[in-house]
Amino acid sequence: GKGKGKSKGKGKGKRGKLWLPRGKGGSAAEKTDNIPDGTEGDAAEGQLDKTIDPGSKMAKSLKVTVLPILNRMVTEKGKSKQVATLSTKDSRGDGGKEDRRSGGVVRIAVISVMMHCLKHMEDDDFASELPRVLGIVIGGLQERSLDTRRTSRQAVQSVVSALGPPWLGWILSELRSRLNRGYMLPICASATLAALQALTQNKENPLKPGDLDGGLDELMAQVSQELDRAFDSWKPEAEQEESHKGQVQEAKSAKGPTLVLLAAQYSSPSRIVEAVWALE
Repeated sequence: GKGKGKSKGKGKGKRGKLWLPRGKGGSAAEKTDNIPDGTEGDAAEGQLDKTIDPGSKMAKSLKVTVLPILNRMVTEKGKSKQVATLSTKDSRGDGGKEDRRSGGVVRIAVISVMMHCLKHMEDDDFASELPRVLGIVIGGLQERSLDTRRTSRQAVQSVVSALGPPWLGWILSELRSRLNRGYMLPICASATLAALQALTQNKENPLKPGDLDGGLDELMAQVSQELDRAFDSWKPEAEQEESHKGQVQEAKSAKGPTLVLLAAQYSSPSRIVEAVWALE
């Protein structure tokens, strides 16, 4: 296959080694089963790249000193108390159970700073910390509060912008592996669109046709998942109407058409044609 099989079960078991070249035009990355082949450093961090050597004491202090501080700041605990008392009836209209899973509202600026720090750490530290940082963001997407999810989508955009197009496939696979059931499915589609828009709307590093080839399989897997949800014809009509009443805000509009349109603009023509024909 073209990678569809690889997308299943990602995020489970032992991870491959993550690697992000520092500075512009870094050397090729070490390829693993679910990690992109390479990427370039963020142009906005060029000056910082010149001053921080990944193997220096400064780089090590980012993990030992700076990152723990950022970890304590990454969510707004005051707001989490407000979120924790929301019921599913208030947020989705499907009952009265209290939702106490909230860990607080993700601070977008702190996530951005954390990503800047990660890109200047040693490779092993980067490999261990990146999934955890993304996990914090995904945790915010799992919240019942619409405002919390909206802020978390912006945090997803910060992560994608920091890593660049070669990492899109891995990020989307992590989203799909965690936001994989019930009300989380349309939230995953909305987060996928937000991630894609962060790349396509980047004026400093504009995309070119072919830049999304590496993440195209995951993009189309998300489109296929949304089609399955939209054309779930086996459910009785009355049950479908009842489920629509309890939909989260992200489910009010389909994201698939926009995903396909953006993918077509920045993927190789042959790849996007093949991907569209493969949709069932």
